[in-house]
Amino acid sequence: MIRAWLANVSKNRALSLRVLAGRSLLYFLLSLLLASLFMAWRVKLYVHEREQMHFDLLVQDRVALLSSQIDAYRDIVRNLARSRQVKDVLTFADHTEAERWAREHRPFLPYAVGLALTDAEGRVLGNPPGLRVGPACQLDLQKRVENQGLSVLPAHFNLPGMEHFDVAEFVQDEDGEQIGQVFASFRLQTLQILLEAVAYSGMSLQLLDALGQELARIDAPLPPNSQRMEKSVILRESGWHLRVKLPKSNVQPLLASVVISAVFIFVVLVLLMAVLQWRIIHAIRQDVRTFRQALHALKQNQPHGKASEQGFRLRENAALLESLYETLDEIREHQQQLVGLGLTDELTGLPNRRAFNQRAPLYFDMAREDPSVVLVLFDLDDFKRINDKLGHPAGDHLLRLAARVLSGGGRESDFIARLGGDEFVYILLDMDEQALQLWFKRLQENFHTLQQREMPEWQARPFSFSAGFAFIRPEQDLKVSNSFKRADQALYRAKAEGKGILVGDA
Repeated sequence: MIRAWLANVSKNRALSLRVLAGRSLLYFLLSLLLASLFMAWRVKLYVHEREQMHFDLLVQDRVALLSSQIDAYRDIVRNLARSRQVKDVLTFADHTEAERWAREHRPFLPYAVGLALTDAEGRVLGNPPGLRVGPACQLDLQKRVENQGLSVLPAHFNLPGMEHFDVAEFVQDEDGEQIGQVFASFRLQTLQILLEAVAYSGMSLQLLDALGQELARIDAPLPPNSQRMEKSVILRESGWHLRVKLPKSNVQPLLASVVISAVFIFVVLVLLMAVLQWRIIHAIRQDVRTFRQALHALKQNQPHGKASEQGFRLRENAALLESLYETLDEIREHQQQLVGLGLTDELTGLPNRRAFNQRAPLYFDMAREDPSVVLVLFDLDDFKRINDKLGHPAGDHLLRLAARVLSGGGRESDFIARLGGDEFVYILLDMDEQALQLWFKRLQENFHTLQQREMPEWQARPFSFSAGFAFIRPEQDLKVSNSFKRADQALYRAKAEGKGILVGDA
């Protein structure tokens, strides 16, 4: 019942612009109030999300920086493992030469504790204590051989003041066989320096090895009664963990500022909406009057100008009237096109014989001043073959292909028409016999190419044109039909002489 009453009210009662604008303003204000409440809740959620996202990006950035700096130590050892000198020493397993090499190169490694070469079984070449390779380091080197490489960077804390982490790289000979390792250990002090280099203001960082032992640490003071965000990330190819802590922001002042701004915007929007509603009502009323005047002029069959020049206040109304004008013009143009349909061939879209009979006298008159006007008759060779074997739809398709080739082979000044069946006529300007033969050859090639693409079943025996031409000679032919007759006789000779050729009148 209620639904029926509402439908009856909406059906029988038309609203004025003033009432419609008032209701729209009321709905807008209610929507704006709900949107403001929703926006305050979303701002709080957005701030926390953005803060968490920013924190995640900071962590990823710190991890990437720290990983890249740790990778620099790996690159140092990796470059040593690729050197020719190291491969030569390990090939001969010379302990003395290996120890001499290690002592010479260790001073050049930043914060290096030990440097040594091992054989293929992971045994140190030389004196391990002299090369600063402890028992724990030797054990890790042998584990690398047994496990074909460890996925962690081991750290050792057994000697106070000499805490370090190890980096090792396998060395391969020219045949790809492992012949040993390059071992280097670096002080944990370097990790503290790296951690300080990547630290962000107010951020606490803690670097732990795979066993949970602390390698380096940076503590930042936290504000009182503040919450904090915390995240632990594994560094690539090391097994180390980076634990990051950062205090959360206090969003209460921001929310208060948002609420105050929302109230101010709400008041301003109410005033702006009231002004805009009045202006829209005034503009629509004026455009309605203008539209009525334009429709009255159309009823009187008066010529119309541009809609944009008739004083519309709203561009949309001017565009609407312009669309009406365009529709009327299209209707008139369509009516004119209906008159011209009698001059067009329905199958190919080319001009038909009637159009040729209308245009040919114009070219005949042009030939009085220009002797290079030529009339060419085209005929498809063995056209009956495709109609008999594949039917008339296939024949129609071939005719359309021929029309496409012929219509694309002329100039704007030339004229082409389909006379009927498989016969076409071309009238060309400024043409001699040599250029005509080249033009015909190009059309023939294009016709064969198009058939191969769209009628592959006839590739073995593609269809071709035969053509006969006659230069229009007004003083000799007296009328167009005589020129046409000479070209037709040339076409018969082309058919008799083997088809697929262009023959001129005798």
